[in-house]
Amino acid sequence: MRASISISVAYDRKGHIGYQGDLPWRGQLPADMERFKQLTMGHVVIMGRKTYESLPAKFRPLPGRQNWVITSHWIDGPGLVQMSNPEYVLENLWSGDGEELFVIGGARVYDFFLPAAQRVYATQIYAEFAGDVIFPTLGEDEWLIAEQSQVFQPDGKNLHPYQFVVYERRSDA
Repeated sequence: MRASISISVAYDRKGHIGYQGDLPWRGQLPADMERFKQLTMGHVVIMGRKTYESLPAKFRPLPGRQNWVITSHWIDGPGLVQMSNPEYVLENLWSGDGEELFVIGGARVYDFFLPAAQRVYATQIYAEFAGDVIFPTLGEDEWLIAEQSQVFQPDGKNLHPYQFVVYERRSDA
């Protein structure tokens, strides 16, 4: 069985995923960070160099995960698998137990892997933020909602309403 590509992403009502090299809502939705950790722990996470560098230093590399960074500039850091060509990942999806590889950003990395992805784990944030990076819209002709949580309202820790949604690629797409 080949490994599968999944995407983990959070975006606001306008599809914003980033602003000036950071999450627009950084620190305002710890439930999203906890879900991200639960989903990706023990798996490979694939990211671009800018996403890697945007991680807080104490979380670089992300603990408990294999960190694969796509970059044309060498990054000095332990525990990283670095590659300059994202096609290497697609060409070498190994046989095995159906390992799930998680693409975690940024925009160019999402754009490259989205056509090969089978699943998108999304946190939809029901608020609008300033943003300069947008996640593509998932069209109903290609994607089905496989799971979705209730809409969680703001509480003492999470400052905005949000919902977890899992999309799966349509088999007839």
